[in-house]
Amino acid sequence: MAPPSNEMDYAMTSKNDTIPAADKMNAKQRKAAEKARRAQAGAGPVPPAIPAAPPAIPAPAAPPAIPAAAPAAPAVFHCPAPGCGAPIEIGALLGMAEIEQALIAAGWRAPRAGRKAAPAGPKRVSALDAAAQVLAGAGEPMGAKALITAMAVSGLWESPGGATPDATLAAAIVREIAAKADKARFIKVAPGMWIARAAA
Repeated sequence: MAPPSNEMDYAMTSKNDTIPAADKMNAKQRKAAEKARRAQAGAGPVPPAIPAAPPAIPAPAAPPAIPAAAPAAPAVFHCPAPGCGAPIEIGALLGMAEIEQALIAAGWRAPRAGRKAAPAGPKRVSALDAAAQVLAGAGEPMGAKALITAMAVSGLWESPGGATPDATLAAAIVREIAAKADKARFIKVAPGMWIARAAA
C-alpha cells in the first residue's frame, strides 16, 4: 500500500490500522454524495414522467349470428361387394352395438358366435367343501394328507396337479377357522388334525 499523501484521505480506526475515508461510507452516504455531485454538475435527477391516460379500449363487437343447423340427413351406407343386402340407413347417434345389429339385419355381417356356455352338469366342488363333506362322514379327526386321499378315493375332489395339495388344504382350513370362528365347519383338535363341527 502506498504511503498516505494527505492526512485527510485516511481515517484512523486504531493505533496501527488505517482505512480510506471513502471506504467508510455506507450505501446511503454514497447515494447522497452522488446526488450532490449531479446537482453541482447541473444534471439533476430527471423527474419521473407522468403517464398519460391509457387509450380507450373499444367495446367488443357482437359475435356474428350463427345460422341454425338444419337437421342432418341420416347416413346411408352401401355394401361395396356385389350381392350384399340392402343399403343401411344409420342415424347420427347410434352406438357400435346398434350399427352391428343393423349390419346383421341387412345381411352384411353374420352374427358373432356368443360365449360358449358352461358344460351342463354338476358344479365342481372346492377342496374345502370336499374336506368338510369327508370329515362330516368320517366322524373322527383327520389330517390334511388323509383328507386329500379320502377326497380322491370318494371322487369328490382331485388335485389339479399341485405339488403340495395337503399344505394348501391345511392353510385353507386354518383361514376358515380364523375368519369364521364358531361358525367354521372345522374344529382343530390337535396340531394338523381337524374334525367336522357337525360331528363334534
